[in-house]
Amino acid sequence: MIHHKTQIGSLSALEQMIALGDVEGQVQAFLLSCKVDELSPATLRDYAQKLRALTHFCRGLEVAGTKDITASHVRLFLLKLQETNSPVSIHDYYRVVKRFFNWLVEEEMLEHSPMSSIRPPRMPRKIPQPFTMSQVADLLLLCDSSTFIVPGTRLSS
Repeated sequence: MIHHKTQIGSLSALEQMIALGDVEGQVQAFLLSCKVDELSPATLRDYAQKLRALTHFCRGLEVAGTKDITASHVRLFLLKLQETNSPVSIHDYYRVVKRFFNWLVEEEMLEHSPMSSIRPPRMPRKIPQPFTMSQVADLLLLCDSSTFIVPGTRLSS
């Protein structure tokens, strides 16, 4: 029974942080919402890690509440991430932070998202390279010549 009271007390503290607009409390509420939506444990861990980085960054700028986070703060966060992360990772951070702020707007904790004016970071385009003639020849050598049909020929019955 004491354990039950502790859980209620923790929930009350979380509700207070949410009501105050505390970034950490709202991240916890978002993660709880994602858990209720039955997102995978791996997704929840990924969201928690990325939003913890945002929270830490905001704390360093002395930005305590989500209402105080501007598009400029988010851009600085993404710029800071570029120092140590690949473009694909930066895009992942962008996607998670955008989802978090969209959730805050949906839940009416924010009037608008600071992400609305931020375009997604560029992703490097990976253009697939076609096979060379040598590679095609090597692949054809692997085929069973007794069952291989050359395009344009008719099957005999």
